[in-house]
Amino acid sequence: FFFQAEDGIRDFCLSRGLGDVYKRQIEDDNSVVKFSQAKLAELQLFRGDIVILKGKLKKETIAIVLADTELENDKIRSNKVIRKNLRVELGDVVTVVPYQDCPYLTKVHILPFEDTIGGVDQDLKTNFLIPYFKDTYRPIRKGDSYVVKGGSQSVEFKILATEPNDIGIVMPNTILLTEGEPLKREDHEKAILEE
Repeated sequence: FFFQAEDGIRDFCLSRGLGDVYKRQIEDDNSVVKFSQAKLAELQLFRGDIVILKGKLKKETIAIVLADTELENDKIRSNKVIRKNLRVELGDVVTVVPYQDCPYLTKVHILPFEDTIGGVDQDLKTNFLIPYFKDTYRPIRKGDSYVVKGGSQSVEFKILATEPNDIGIVMPNTILLTEGEPLKREDHEKAILEE
């Protein structure tokens, strides 16, 4: 089913899953998309279900579905990180597909973007990544970027590798590998353009 990313209200169409990405995000969570309770029931999705979101140029990401009692039936909420991973903007069409039996990941290799760690004098793994993933059973996708808050600072990280699959859930016993030099933004942007 599809929804259209749009800032504002559009006429609702009774197509399975049609809704709008709603610009205002109350909870800025990189792993969550929100639907109205009525839309969840219509789509036969439940709170906590996992979905694959497909955007432009066959870009995909993964998210957890939550209900939002204040959200209109023809809207969907996601944060900027999800839209960036999908390479979509408000007004673009995105496909939403339920994802059954999401695998658990054993290892994740993740590195920060160099331009987001200036002034951070804390250990990134201890103060950012471990609290971000601790006891959350967070779904991730290889190649995606995530903004992680640590106190009053935010650092953007990229998922470089995952085992055993490209998509999965980070568990309490998943090994977080952080060895390597911070990523240069220009190299990342160049790689995106070459895809």
